[in-house]
Amino acid sequence: GEDLTGTSGTVVTAIPAAGYGEVLLYLSGQPVKYAAKAAAPVARGAEVWVESVLSPTSVAVRPVER
Repeated sequence: GEDLTGTSGTVVTAIPAAGYGEVLLYLSGQPVKYAAKAAAPVARGAEVWVESVLSPTSVAVRPVER
């Protein structure tokens, strides 16, 4: 699998505190949707970084600090 750690993306389905939302990551310019979980809830539209890859279809993310 591709190493997605450090990839930036956008939340397309809000990530709840306990559960999965969805993020859109751009891989080689192509948008790809992944299930995503985070340490705290993340709103739709937020910019995130991939912290780790959980499975081929899911990632752990954290919000980008501006």
